[in-house]
Formats: sequence, C-alpha cells, structure tokens
Amino acid sequence: GNPALGATAPLLGGVRPETIAFALTDVEPMHRRMHIFYEDGPVVLDDTVGNPESIRAVFEAIRSIPHHNLRVAYAIRGSRGTEVNERNAEALAREIEPIIATLVVTASEDHASERDRVEDDERDIVLRTLEARGVQFIYEPTLEAAVTRALKDAARGDLVALLGAQGMDKGAEIARKLLPPP
Repeated sequence: GNPALGATAPLLGGVRPETIAFALTDVEPMHRRMHIFYEDGPVVLDDTVGNPESIRAVFEAIRSIPHHNLRVAYAIRGSRGTEVNERNAEALAREIEPIIATLVVTASEDHASERDRVEDDERDIVLRTLEARGVQFIYEPTLEAAVTRALKDAARGDLVALLGAQGMDKGAEIARKLLPPP
C-alpha cells in the first residue's frame, strides 16, 4: 500500500512520528507511484497515473514539492479507448491550467508494446481535449523524444514529472541516461 496513508491512522491514534518513521524504514515504495528518483539538479518524479483521480493526486503532491519550473511528460494510455483518454486529458487540463508548466505529450511509439499501442483516435481525443481547454503542449510521438524534451533546459530547483501508465514505463530509464550521474 501507500506508506503515507499507512502512517495516518497511527498518527491520529497518538503514535509518535519517530515510531512510525522507524516502522516504515524498510517499506518499499510502490512501483512508479510518486517515485522521486533523481534530485541532483532538477527533481524528477515518476508516476503511473492512469485515471483522473490519480492525476489529481499526483498534482496535489506536485503542488507540495517546492520547485521553480514544472516540466511534465505525459504518456497517452494505449489500447484503452477514447473514453478513458478523454477523461484523463480533462483531468490533466484541469490540473495544469492554473500553473505555468511545460507539457509534452507522447504516444510512446518507440516503447509501447502491441498491447499498449496508442490508436489514432486515442491520440486525437487527448490532443483535441487539451487544445479545447487552451492548454499549451508539445506532441512528441516517441517516448525518447518526449523525455528528452521534458528534461531539456531543466535546472536545479525545477521539477520534471514523468506521468503515464504503460507508455511511460521506460521514461525513468531514458531520463537516467540523459541526466548527469548523481
């Protein structure tokens, strides 16, 4: 589960924070859930957002992380239909509209498996939804180009968020190759 949620009940029950922190020292974070994997320069966060609620939650976390510029690479959900992609794009637009951010959208053509390939109508609904909401974005068909674009000019104090389900699974690996060793 989520260690932060797991800590809430004991805190409310009066358990000392030091005791909870000690209990959580060996807890492994969930794969690609609010995972900060690089901090030596820009902070890079990886999250497998897949629905509007997880998009809202990750942006709530982003708002709590001090940063200068926000740069987001978002992978469209492939082979999941236009409905889920439209809802996700609406949620993304709602969260990103009030902030100044660089948004790069990708179909991960270079890394999506056959099962997760982004169909033309899925890509189109996401891009049309963002355009209709007036959200500025850059479309990069490949994950490599999207992650490269999101990291371009990112500096110490900036926050780079790699967001998306299966299409973003290789995003952190690509970013690690592009970033200087910590």
